[in-house]
Amino acid sequence: MRAPTLVSAIILGALVWDGSLGCTEKPKEDFSHVESVQDSGIPPLRLDQSAPFGKPSRLLDGELDLSNRHSSTVLVEANAPEIHQECSGVLIAPQWVLTAAHCVCMRRAARGPDNENRTVLDSSACAATATVTGVAYSPPVRNEALSSLRERYIGAVWPHPRFRLSLDAQGAIESIQADLALIQLNTPATERFTPVKLSNTEAQTGETLVTVGYGDDGSDLGGYEDRRFSSHRVMKPPDTGSGFIALSPPARPAYQDDSGGPCLRTTRGVPTLVGISRRGLGPESMCTSTSVYKDWLLEALQRTALPRSSLPQ
Repeated sequence: MRAPTLVSAIILGALVWDGSLGCTEKPKEDFSHVESVQDSGIPPLRLDQSAPFGKPSRLLDGELDLSNRHSSTVLVEANAPEIHQECSGVLIAPQWVLTAAHCVCMRRAARGPDNENRTVLDSSACAATATVTGVAYSPPVRNEALSSLRERYIGAVWPHPRFRLSLDAQGAIESIQADLALIQLNTPATERFTPVKLSNTEAQTGETLVTVGYGDDGSDLGGYEDRRFSSHRVMKPPDTGSGFIALSPPARPAYQDDSGGPCLRTTRGVPTLVGISRRGLGPESMCTSTSVYKDWLLEALQRTALPRSSLPQ
């Protein structure tokens, strides 16, 4: 992979945060059925310890998940013409994905004389379905292209009923609550992708959490997406009002597509889910606590369990 020019590197650095709700805008794809495909047309990536895969290191946040330890983290794309973005999500059961609601709901103008140029997203206007892509990396071989197996699923979207995000005229967050959505897959994910369990306890100040997410490679050679993970210290646990876990900032700029990805506690090598990332929404690293909304999650999983024949195909 050829190194970007200085001008390209400067432009790419400016694009890491583009105000697009923590997700990268992409052309819509039409996946009318579940499929399992091998990647194709991806530029060769070479192993290089000094600069991973030849990418500018200052654009990377965290470690590439080549060992598939976080295979539960998936790509999420809403199947709605009004939403042109990809985010991350996490399997919490073979047929259930949890993500951020702002990844699958639509922006629209706020109503009222005092709301000029303001934008809202809420649970009343969300995509009916989403496409979920699981990525399993093949063992890397020095000087050979990185390859992966991708499995795509369609699922029904169930946003938290109290989700609401309000943005001011400049696109900054004014208020946000219940930024969670479930996706019920039409078929269970295969054994390549291991779900994570919900944590029984809340995040605590000073403990270390792992965030996982996807993003393009930051090069000018294409839109290959990587799953990366990084560690962050909890700066402030959530209160019942906000439901947000404040994390230490990343060492480098975050990837664009990590909103909706998991915030994990690892105990004796076993990860459990304590939150869903919303750090792409602004300059602060934040997770929406799953403990604050655990009653809704458990109730929704039972209430929305539909017969397979009734799910969108």
